[in-house]
Amino acid sequence: MLKKISRKRVKKIIARFDLPEDRIETHICIGKPRDGILQIADQVNADLIVVSSHNPEADSYHLGSTAADITRYAKRSVMVAR
Repeated sequence: MLKKISRKRVKKIIARFDLPEDRIETHICIGKPRDGILQIADQVNADLIVVSSHNPEADSYHLGSTAADITRYAKRSVMVAR
């Protein structure tokens, strides 16, 4: 059920920004974000991992815990977007 809801949200984002669906690959994992992101990055042999810097409600000068963990543990290049 949670994955179904997540897929609907991702489809809305793709539609809202008019992104090319044939060039977007989505993966939905349940669990710790860091672990899921790093595992999938390895599975698909990602060239780059792009993450948001922080929760929008958090202080804008700090790196969020998930982004910090990904940059710390990733074996691949990581770009942190603000």
